[in-house]
Amino acid sequence: MLLVDKYRPPTLDKLTLHPNVTRQLKQLAASQDFPHLLIFGAPGVGKKTRVMAILRELFGSSVEKVSMKKKTFSHIAASY
Repeated sequence: MLLVDKYRPPTLDKLTLHPNVTRQLKQLAASQDFPHLLIFGAPGVGKKTRVMAILRELFGSSVEKVSMKKKTFSHIAASY
């Protein structure tokens, strides 16, 4: 386990940065009508922490077994 993972806030309630975003995410999770999300931002701003907290809110502690993969897409011009 990485040191970062050891001290990562486990729930949305423990996140203190951007409380308005956290409140909106909790409301979405409680509504059971959760939309697709696109999460973006600079490295180290807490994207993975917030996503893991959302997943725990929705699915419980079993999300620890979920794997995350980063994919980068680039526009390729097709020649016809």
